[in-house]
Amino acid sequence: MSMSGAEVEKYYRDGHIREIAEYCESDVINTYRIWLRYELFVGRLTDAEVQASEAYLADFLGLARNWTRRIAMGSFSARNVFIRRFDITNQSSGSGADG
Repeated sequence: MSMSGAEVEKYYRDGHIREIAEYCESDVINTYRIWLRYELFVGRLTDAEVQASEAYLADFLGLARNWTRRIAMGSFSARNVFIRRFDITNQSSGSGADG
């Protein structure tokens, strides 16, 4: 994407909301990845923790893109995704529904 923050207002006036959202997403992702490197550099994260965070980010982005496609097609249920995620989290942590 070749957009910069200075162009957001123009994109908004021209109705290019999706492009603004993509720009913002890439900005947030890049900031997070820089932060991971900084935390590694100052010793608050290990290589393994940075790699795990990068892998989690990649998984999340893949899921988010799938959700976006499903929303556009009208076949997305946020409630069902939340319930499934909650069940998976509770099963893997060994805790029950009460925490």
